[in-house]
Amino acid sequence: MIGYIGLNDVCYCLIARKTDRAITKYYDKYFSRIGITSCQFNILVTLYCMPNKSMTDVSNNLGMERTSMSRNVILLKKMKLIVARPQPSKRVKSFGLTNSIILEKKRLLSTQ
Repeated sequence: MIGYIGLNDVCYCLIARKTDRAITKYYDKYFSRIGITSCQFNILVTLYCMPNKSMTDVSNNLGMERTSMSRNVILLKKMKLIVARPQPSKRVKSFGLTNSIILEKKRLLSTQ
């Protein structure tokens, strides 16, 4: 007799999405101690590696939708972790890390 084969056993897309959500949940729990999400952490790291890049450049680099990027940028600006940088074109917005994030990094490293 052949047993029931569940969707989890054959759908690699579903398995990948469930795994992705589990990993995100794990890191979101870790980053919640400092008040950010794993998505926001990825934005901060990208801005550290690619300073003063446009929102479009960062969202493309992360494979992130622009609406998600905009929502997270607004939150990071309110938390004073990133700041808008002037650009020749008023239509392009670029961002960089603030000094407060460097101080926060030092504080976090000292508590480990």
